[in-house]
Amino acid sequence: MLNKIVISGVGLFAGGTLSIFQDCLNQLEESSLSKSYVIEAFVYDASLFPKYSRIRIKELKFARTSWLHRLYVEYFWFYSYSKRHNIDLWFSIHDITPRVRARKRAVYCHNPSPFYKMTQRELLLDPKLKLFTLFYRYLYGLGIRNNDQVVVQQGWLARRFISRYKVKNVIVDHPSVAPWKPLETRAPRHAGKRVLFYPTFPRVFKNIEILGEVAKALGPSSPFFIVVTVSGDENPYAKYLYRTYGSVENLEFCGRLSREDVYSYYQEAEALIFPSKLETWGLPISEFAQTGKPIFVASCAYAKETVGNYPNARFFNPDRVDELLNLIQSLPQSFKPRPLSQTNVCNDGWINLVERLLN
Repeated sequence: MLNKIVISGVGLFAGGTLSIFQDCLNQLEESSLSKSYVIEAFVYDASLFPKYSRIRIKELKFARTSWLHRLYVEYFWFYSYSKRHNIDLWFSIHDITPRVRARKRAVYCHNPSPFYKMTQRELLLDPKLKLFTLFYRYLYGLGIRNNDQVVVQQGWLARRFISRYKVKNVIVDHPSVAPWKPLETRAPRHAGKRVLFYPTFPRVFKNIEILGEVAKALGPSSPFFIVVTVSGDENPYAKYLYRTYGSVENLEFCGRLSREDVYSYYQEAEALIFPSKLETWGLPISEFAQTGKPIFVASCAYAKETVGNYPNARFFNPDRVDELLNLIQSLPQSFKPRPLSQTNVCNDGWINLVERLLN
């Protein structure tokens, strides 16, 4: 009877963290590991994943109905499940170290907010985030030293985990992205405009208001049009953004997009703008870099590690509207991108990581 690999991510439902989970399972489905092991994935919503032939998807929707349910699943339900099965590796792909029995245990930590110092203004805009980060800081520490490996995406985050939680078994694993596959040609959504794109979720450290100020400075006669994946009703910060900048003519709050639609915007956009002050990686940077187009990115430690040697990236102070405005206005009219081969584009990155966790 084959041993099991269990990958749990019941808290993932959108954004870059969901994309990471999907990429992980997609790669494992095609790997030899899926022939040597029974692979099971605990997910929030099975409809967010393809119909796999080799991976068993187990849906636990009630895990996201409240934090009490989430903690019950992580610390009690999973423990009961693990006692009844012969599990070689339990890989929690969403931050929390579950209470389980397995030969090997590992946790993948995405959320950098417990290491972020909020400003007074940010506290006023999203006071719940401060409470959430304190809660998450505590959750990170629960059982973290029971893992055989702690996986993070960047060196700066590894150093923070080692310092705060006194763990030594930290793996820095740069995310891999699927190779760029141009989509079928679609009619442009904003014909006659030069589209600039920021895929994100509204958190105060995502620094979305700088795009509102830039759009206002550009003015309605500008050929540039900024699109951000916020609807305006997600949380108090989003409501503030929409209330303040919703009437700016060349700024669109398009709401959350499917992954295919995000890639469609990558194809249409002239440049990616990424003003976030805090990320564990910044996955859109890696995805968009495959197009060869310009990327305007905040001058922060995470961004420099993600950008690497990509030649068409330009950095700006995330608090300086004028610096970003100058970069946008300097975009050449006739820029012809050449798709580039990126070092973090990989078809087997997750396979290599899981094999390492098993050993």
